[in-house]
Amino acid sequence: MTHYIAYGAIAISFLLGIYWRNSQMVYLAMMGIVLGGALIAFAGCASQPPPQPVPVAVATPAPKPPIPDDPYVGLPADVADAIRNNQSPTFHHGITWTWPYSPDLQYPLYCQPLHVTEIRLQPDETTDRHNVQLGDSTRWGILIGAHDVKLFPRGTNVAITVPGSQQTIPADPNMTTNMVITTNRGHQYVFNPVKIGKPLTEAVSFYYGDEVRTQYAARQAALKQEAQVQ
Repeated sequence: MTHYIAYGAIAISFLLGIYWRNSQMVYLAMMGIVLGGALIAFAGCASQPPPQPVPVAVATPAPKPPIPDDPYVGLPADVADAIRNNQSPTFHHGITWTWPYSPDLQYPLYCQPLHVTEIRLQPDETTDRHNVQLGDSTRWGILIGAHDVKLFPRGTNVAITVPGSQQTIPADPNMTTNMVITTNRGHQYVFNPVKIGKPLTEAVSFYYGDEVRTQYAARQAALKQEAQVQ
C-alpha cells in the first residue's frame, strides 16, 4: 500500500512543478512530500516479514517385521535333535509317551479299569465335546480339560471287584474302540486301537517336526533380511 502512496506523491510533485515553477518554496515543500513518501514506502517494504519456509514431509520408514521366535527353544534336547535330523522316533519321558505328530498316523492307547489316560495338547491348543469323537461312548468315557483330554474305560474285559466294596464289574469282551480329537490349531489326532491292555498308557504328548522346521526356516529368512537392510 505504501508504494502506491509514493507513486502518487511523485506524480503530484511533477504537476505542481509545472504550475508553481516560479515558487521555489512550494516546490521544495512538494519535494519534501515526495521524499517522505518514498521513505515511508521503503520502510514499509523493509518491515514485511520474510516468507515462511514450506514444511517438507519426511517419509517415516516402514516398521521392521518381527523376528519369529526360535521354535527349538523349550523343546527337550532329544526331541530337538530328532527334528533337526529329520527323524521321528517315539520318546518316553517319565510317564509320558511323546509321539511325532501326523494326521496320517494312528496311535494306540492301552488303558486300565479305574485309571485315566491323559492326552496332552499344546499350551495354546484346545478342543471341545463336539470335536472329540468316541467310537463307543457307552463303554468309554472322556473328560475334556483346558488343554487335554482324559479317557477312561467304563467297563472291563476281565471281571473285577471294586476295592472297598462288594460290587463286581462283569467282564465285557467288547472293550475296544477308537477316538478322534480335532483341535483349534487344525490338528487331528487319531487313536486306534483304544483298548484295555498293558502296559498302561498313562499320558501322551506330541511333537511337530514339520511345523518346527518350517518356523525355523521363516526365522532364518527374517534374520537374513534384517541383516541385509542394516
